[in-house]
Formats: sequence, structure tokens, C-alpha cells
Amino acid sequence: MKIRACLVALLLVFLAGCGDSKPIQIVKAGKLNNCSQPTMEQAIARVFPSPKWTSEKAPGDVKGGDSIVSVRGKLQFKGQETDGELQFVVNQQAGTFDITTFKLNGVAQTREIATAFFSSACQ
Repeated sequence: MKIRACLVALLLVFLAGCGDSKPIQIVKAGKLNNCSQPTMEQAIARVFPSPKWTSEKAPGDVKGGDSIVSVRGKLQFKGQETDGELQFVVNQQAGTFDITTFKLNGVAQTREIATAFFSSACQ
């Protein structure tokens, strides 16, 4: 019985360590400046039905943060299924982030297009 309890406790500790990284948690819990209601996680889920979140240490030349968080997935754009990608630079110490890149089918979009696109996700 003790062995079973130890195995369950070990499994729970392992699974707890498999959750989102701190940079991903910061982005998911955050909100867009012009969007008071949904969290980024909720807004992104409205745009990317099955988002894939990743994070990595930012290269030394990235200003404003120590991590890069990427979200990738399929989305509808102008009636067509499109590959989308969003990247954020995250400052873990301050608990802040900024959108750095928005790509559709691998092509970087302007900040204006990203803002317009995600304003619809706020509604």
C-alpha cells in the first residue's frame, strides 16, 4: 500500500511539472491593451481552435524580455484555412509581454493587421 501511495505522489509531482512554462502562463493570463475582457488564452482560442504553445529563452539581442512565446495553429482568414503564428517577447521578472510577430502562411504581417485581427477576438 505504501508503494502505491508513493507512486501516486511521484506521478502527481511529475504531472505538475509538465504544465505550461512560466512565460506561457504570463501570456495566457494577460490581456491585450485595448481588450479588457478575455484573457490572451481565451482570445487566442477564438482565433486558433487548437493552438500549440511553446516557449524558449530569448536570444541576447531581443529587447524587453528574456523569453519568446510562440502560438501556432490553423485559423480562418478571408474564408480560407491559413497557418498562423504569433510570437511574444516575455519579461518574466516584470510579468509583462508584447506581441512581436504575427505571421499568416509564414509571411510576417504589419502591427496594424495584427491589431485589427485580434480586436475581433476581444468581442
